[in-house]
Amino acid sequence: MTIEGPCDVDRLRTWLADLSPSVGVERATAGEILVHSAADVGARITVPTALACDPTWWAAATVRRMLRTVPDADSCGSPGLAGVLRDGEWFHPRVPDDGVVPANGVLLFKPGLLVGPEALTGLAERLAECGYIASRARMVGGADIGRENMAVDHYRPHIELARRGRLTPEERETFLRIYDRAEFVARFGVSAHEADIVPAYVLVDEYGVPAEHLQAWSEESTRLRGLNSGAVDGPNEIGDCLFVNVFQQSGVLGGRPAVVLNPHIPGVVRALERTENRVVSVLVAAYAEQALPWARMRREFCGTTDPSRALPGSLRGDAFAGLFPLRGADGTPVCRTNNGVHLSNGLVETLHDGRTWFGLRPEDTTTGRLLLTAGVSPELLGCSFVELARRRHAISAVTDGLEYSEVVRILRRAQPLPC
Repeated sequence: MTIEGPCDVDRLRTWLADLSPSVGVERATAGEILVHSAADVGARITVPTALACDPTWWAAATVRRMLRTVPDADSCGSPGLAGVLRDGEWFHPRVPDDGVVPANGVLLFKPGLLVGPEALTGLAERLAECGYIASRARMVGGADIGRENMAVDHYRPHIELARRGRLTPEERETFLRIYDRAEFVARFGVSAHEADIVPAYVLVDEYGVPAEHLQAWSEESTRLRGLNSGAVDGPNEIGDCLFVNVFQQSGVLGGRPAVVLNPHIPGVVRALERTENRVVSVLVAAYAEQALPWARMRREFCGTTDPSRALPGSLRGDAFAGLFPLRGADGTPVCRTNNGVHLSNGLVETLHDGRTWFGLRPEDTTTGRLLLTAGVSPELLGCSFVELARRRHAISAVTDGLEYSEVVRILRRAQPLPC
């Protein structure tokens, strides 16, 4: 394909690098770039003159989306999806609403962002090119989210750790590998071994730190350091559904540093339950014969957790760059502290998300029936944590991205476990 317009060949090559060696980029003339691929689409792409994002990003996103489009994408439309904004719910016209519900994942637009018709129309187009449809959608307000415990259900494993969590030996080893350094002593005055381990809700409920204050501190730290930077004063993931950050304030714990478990969670839950918020959830189902594998959907369609590192053509990456129409009420784009969307990470999390946002039992869905028929117990599918090889794991993490047969193999060896 040929790209015509103001486009930087080196950056374009970088943003397509993971597609090599099947995709190559070269400068043809001063104003044209050639993109060679095994799937020769023979297209000529002209970069628009008026763009809300970087022209090279636009070109990379356009190329990636063209190359991933499945042959029967035209049959994968989700007509009228934006109607959920008017009616509060929407059902795909070709999916019966009285049978087993097709479900490969749940996409959730996070609170604090304006979701308009353009965003939902764009979502439907991107689903179709990947071979998926929206089988149903729902919009709920903060009052209903609080009343139905949706926020608590959505973040249940994170909340359990933020309420009464304790570090497993493996998590403590990971914690010390990151934090047991001279920089920790210089920053906080004690060694990492001496720091108190405190669940976030204990800091709020027992030590009187306001949830809003904890949230503001957590967000500022994330903006400064990013996720998993390895910095001693930044948020790092040390286990399944478990982030830690080091909080120190005079008057709290005598000024000693506290290693807070999931410090962002109290504020995140409150944000979801604010009356003025609206959350749009979309049930996603494979429809084309050659629908993209779920691992590619997460990486290429949704994008990595940090939107600044997400690929062009992904929802998070394009929203961060200004290409996908998803912004805050004040016009700001998505960021590290609100990456815009959530997408189920695999089969089990799809069941959890389906129950939370659509009231679906495992037996109501194609995914759930497959697992139940294979002998996976309903109790196991409903729990947050399991024991495997004498270790605690979040069930959504241990099944993250796995295919059906591998999920069944793992869950047959698992036992339900409190946090």
